[in-house]
Amino acid sequence: MSTLNKKTINFVKIAIGMGQNYYPEIMHEMYIINCPLLFRGAYNMFKPFINEKTRSKIHIRGGTFTDMFEKIDKTSVP
Repeated sequence: MSTLNKKTINFVKIAIGMGQNYYPEIMHEMYIINCPLLFRGAYNMFKPFINEKTRSKIHIRGGTFTDMFEKIDKTSVP
């Protein structure tokens, strides 16, 4: 089981690294709203492996996410 976890962690590190190194400007902003607690825990675990510039573009919000409408048109959100 621990080997599987190590393999999973290494895979995620590689995937994050590839995204940051080869596609650094493809994402302008990402808003993740109403995500489950498990996702927040997983994100916090992998957050140290994400470049600071990329991390600053990711916004995780709970039930209050009206601040994103300063940058996104309301008609674009389902």
